[in-house]
Amino acid sequence: MIKKIIIVMTSVFVFGMLLTSIAFVLDSDGFKSDNTVVKGKKKFEKFNNIVVDVMASDIEIQNGDNFSVSYQLHNKEKIKQLEVINGTLYFVTKIDKKIGRNWDSYNNEKVIYITVPNDINLDSLKLSTISGNITMDNRELRKASLKSTSGNIEINNVTAEQVNSKTVSGDISIRKSSIIETTAKGKSSDISFDGSFENVDINTVSGDCNLTSDKIKNIKIKNVSGDIKTVTPESSVSADSYGKITYCGKSQGYHFNLPGDDATLTLISSSGKIDIQTNNNN
Repeated sequence: MIKKIIIVMTSVFVFGMLLTSIAFVLDSDGFKSDNTVVKGKKKFEKFNNIVVDVMASDIEIQNGDNFSVSYQLHNKEKIKQLEVINGTLYFVTKIDKKIGRNWDSYNNEKVIYITVPNDINLDSLKLSTISGNITMDNRELRKASLKSTSGNIEINNVTAEQVNSKTVSGDISIRKSSIIETTAKGKSSDISFDGSFENVDINTVSGDCNLTSDKIKNIKIKNVSGDIKTVTPESSVSADSYGKITYCGKSQGYHFNLPGDDATLTLISSSGKIDIQTNNNN
């Protein structure tokens, strides 16, 4: 009799554990989980705005045939919000408070892919991640705010009215893009722009700054210990550095001022080299 009771209790325990495991692997939306990551994919109706606020994931805006989100998160990063409200996609996560300090030690890729059809021009983006990269290619939009603490921000072939980028220890790269107004701020960050930029404000502490543009209105670049290199149309120039300043290949000492038209190029570096070139001289 006792043996039968033990067998029954054991069977109930195993069955309960099995149900728990199934509930852990599949949630109500069919998303899958294991010991290190949570995976999921969801389709949406049309949205023109995107708000993402996550912890340890890369964020990638990509082109496709429909509106959708697919992701692979650390299993300790819980989804707080994933929905479209009044044309805005919200993807917000939070961290389990019981988590240890080594929560990002797994090697699994953690990334969020947001797919938008090719013919859709986005109105606004607000993307934020702590330890992930932010990437976006081949996109037209009105404005974007991009923030990563220790990841890189990479933009390629983007047309926009306004783009603001900020990172602490990652790099910022904007290539083959046309942006009317853009800011880029970092600390231990290299910042590189290549395309068509009218109003630019670049500020970093220990990284190099490179700007190549086929037109300018008001460009300001400032750093402390990195080098600055610009290739732009001819304009008025104000450059200051205790490093070496060159203009079209000629040394200019520590302070260089060149009168010009309404377009202004202001370059300030405490100890880095400043190299100024014009498009027709490059």
